[in-house]
Amino acid sequence: ASSCQAWDKLLEPVCAYRDGTPKNAAPSWCSDQWCFVDASTCSVAHMESEYFPQIPGLAFSYATCGYINAFNSYAAAADLQGTTIRVHALDEPPMSYPSRSEDHPIGRGWVWDLYTQIFKSAAVEPRYQDLLPYSGSAWDACVHDVALGQLDTCMGTFWETSERREIVDFVTPFTADNFYLVVMQKPSEKDLWSILVPFAPELWVCIFAVIV
Repeated sequence: ASSCQAWDKLLEPVCAYRDGTPKNAAPSWCSDQWCFVDASTCSVAHMESEYFPQIPGLAFSYATCGYINAFNSYAAAADLQGTTIRVHALDEPPMSYPSRSEDHPIGRGWVWDLYTQIFKSAAVEPRYQDLLPYSGSAWDACVHDVALGQLDTCMGTFWETSERREIVDFVTPFTADNFYLVVMQKPSEKDLWSILVPFAPELWVCIFAVIV
């Protein structure tokens, strides 16, 4: 294995300028330490190197140096920029109104607004398309199309069931759907001595003693 160092800190164009001066606004991973490891013997988190594929078993590891790998998330986001993703927007009033125009006075729903902001932040272009024929709910059909590779994502709210988790990945939940079981309440039996419940017997003795 190589030594643990912040190997990317002085590299352009993301972490440093052309003269090697580190950028003040560089991503956090630029200062994180990592090293090369042997994938066959490394027991902590590591990933195979894509820059040196000619070296079998060569991997890099932040965990070996005590750091979390933030580079991969950054690289994945960078790869998405400028791309087009295939999306189906479920018709879910009041969360999403796909049939409304962008200039609708009420808007197109808060889920639509959320996804639109995500697409803008990720610098991706959504291409909306219809679902394939499916004998089930629109939600199951959308999950099915993502699993088939016909869609990249579904715009809507979903129950994360075990069946769906087996075929697709879910993002972190941004809302909760609460359910409550309501049952009949049995009438409580009246107890004349219940008025004494708040205090211990010893305290009632003291109260009566003071009054008397």
